[in-house]
Amino acid sequence: MKHSDYLAALLFLLLSLAVHPMLLADTHLVGHSDAVTHTTKQYDEPISLDSESDLSSFDLNGSGTQNDPFVISNLFFYPDETSITIKNTRSHLVIENIESWNLDEYSGENPDGISLENVTNVVIRECTFKVLGSGIQIENSSDCEVYNNTIHNSARGVVLGRSRNIGVRQNTVYSNSHGISVGDTNDSLVFQNTVVYSASEGIVMYGENNLVYANRFGWNGAGNARELSGDNRWDDGSGLGNFWSDYAGSDTYEIQGPGEGEDRYPSLLSGDFAGPVLSGGTWLGGLGEGGPPLDRLHFEVSVTDTSGVESVCFWYKVGGGVWNYTQMAHEPTADNPARYVYEIPGPIYGIEMEYFYSATDSLGYYSETRHTSFAIFTDPFYWLGWAIAIVTIIAVTVMAVCYYTRR
Repeated sequence: MKHSDYLAALLFLLLSLAVHPMLLADTHLVGHSDAVTHTTKQYDEPISLDSESDLSSFDLNGSGTQNDPFVISNLFFYPDETSITIKNTRSHLVIENIESWNLDEYSGENPDGISLENVTNVVIRECTFKVLGSGIQIENSSDCEVYNNTIHNSARGVVLGRSRNIGVRQNTVYSNSHGISVGDTNDSLVFQNTVVYSASEGIVMYGENNLVYANRFGWNGAGNARELSGDNRWDDGSGLGNFWSDYAGSDTYEIQGPGEGEDRYPSLLSGDFAGPVLSGGTWLGGLGEGGPPLDRLHFEVSVTDTSGVESVCFWYKVGGGVWNYTQMAHEPTADNPARYVYEIPGPIYGIEMEYFYSATDSLGYYSETRHTSFAIFTDPFYWLGWAIAIVTIIAVTVMAVCYYTRR
């Protein structure tokens, strides 16, 4: 065989190998042009300001005074590091309307939402944090406010350390591993917060002269409250304490721990503070009359809530791409009045997908399921193509060896 014949054969086989992925390009695509889906928001880059000069030179509204504070607002983070870090500042700063949430499952090493260190005069308000390490963490700081934020499904809600005169007011902290942690912090206020369904304690207190009252603590796994040091107050001294899910109706409520704290004016907490219950999440693929490809992918989940279900969403990403979400339709049956469904229409030749379900109740509480992944390939030409590719590689290798052996 001539050298030119070897070269021609090699070129043909290489072209055959190159054509294979093009022939199969559609086997990983999802046909869902008729579905009402949304891609997750464009997210912002993390902000890290380590000094007063960094803060002053950053492009912010305001001048940093009490009457005209700097403002960081209206940002969305899908973080792989702390969303906002502020250190070593004294100017007045307001951080508001921030969303920082991780759509991937909690891994034990998720980033934080907002971290303050060695600062004064910072207000964090009306922000939402989900599936993070700590929602809000404040260290070695003073004269700061944490107001009307929502933190859920994270490792820690609000963490205070080595600080003083911090106000934690009217926040909703639920379904975290830990609720509010006050460590080596003095002269601070914890007021009108809702802290429920933590895996560990609702609040842990270590410090002096802190005032904790008018809060709602409920159904926290390791106890609603623990005090590690004394000289803190758990009521206002004139008739208003906290609301406790495990209050037995005695005169006072004893706080767990060596600090021997006591709420002298406790009340029983009752009501619906849990997110919806999601159960029975399933998926199935429907084959057309002629067999592959799939003519649809069908997903359904049952969702119940005593206060009413506000919305149910299906979240998914294909082949490691971006997250998409869509509202699921409520399609009850006689056997399952809580049934919600979503379908991705075909044709679907093959797909690799990660997905989960989420739901929000009429009170704004949120729940989600664990993530599920699957991969299916229904097109027989997919596997035939790979067989051809493997045979081609072997043939190219053999012919290359023969070519160079006979030179």
